[in-house]
Amino acid sequence: MTGLTSKRRLKRSQAKRNGLALGMVLENDTRTLQISVSRKAKGKFKVVFTTTITPTATGSIEFRLRDSALRRALKTGLYEIDATPGRSAADMGVTASVNTRVVNG
Repeated sequence: MTGLTSKRRLKRSQAKRNGLALGMVLENDTRTLQISVSRKAKGKFKVVFTTTITPTATGSIEFRLRDSALRRALKTGLYEIDATPGRSAADMGVTASVNTRVVNG
């Protein structure tokens, strides 16, 4: 997987309404994708949401994490989004990460 992207800044109202938008380029043998969202608090990152999805396509893809638990957990602050592709849940690849900031608004 290459090119994990997300908006650098996101208004809290947009995040609560629409979730988080992600883009990435997946390799042909990717069958599963594990995504975790962590919030920085007191100098450490704390995981607030984790999901495993099965991508329906390879190559360049874009999608939104719209889960209600994630949208409730999004407060103002710095977040790290980690994505780990794999052939199966037991055979995961290299994790890519991107930071995004949720701001008031």
